[in-house]
Amino acid sequence: MGPSVLIVIPARRNSKSILRKNIKLLNGRPLIDWVVRAALGSTFWKEIIISSDDEKIEEYGRSEGVRVICRPEKLATDTASSESALLHVLKTIKNEKAKLPDITVMLQCTAPLTRSEDIDGTV
Repeated sequence: MGPSVLIVIPARRNSKSILRKNIKLLNGRPLIDWVVRAALGSTFWKEIIISSDDEKIEEYGRSEGVRVICRPEKLATDTASSESALLHVLKTIKNEKAKLPDITVMLQCTAPLTRSEDIDGTV
């Protein structure tokens, strides 16, 4: 049995330049769908979590069988980092008294060319 791998996808509602960019269509699919498909196709993941403050993104994640953790508003601003969202996810897991993963992978919605093989090769 290999290491436990958690994939976290931060996907907030707004961005500085494109409103709701993470659910805008790219080649007929929401931008977030590209990295979710890559994550689901990875060999190693134990859990995939989307961190979001957007109801549509949360709804999308649940429809794909991905866990969603609601991101607090203070961690969804233009000045909040993706890393702060990642740390919020890990803190949430720890507060649930669950075992933290051996490896955490963070995927950005804005990297739609990420492939399952890229994730597996990195792990």
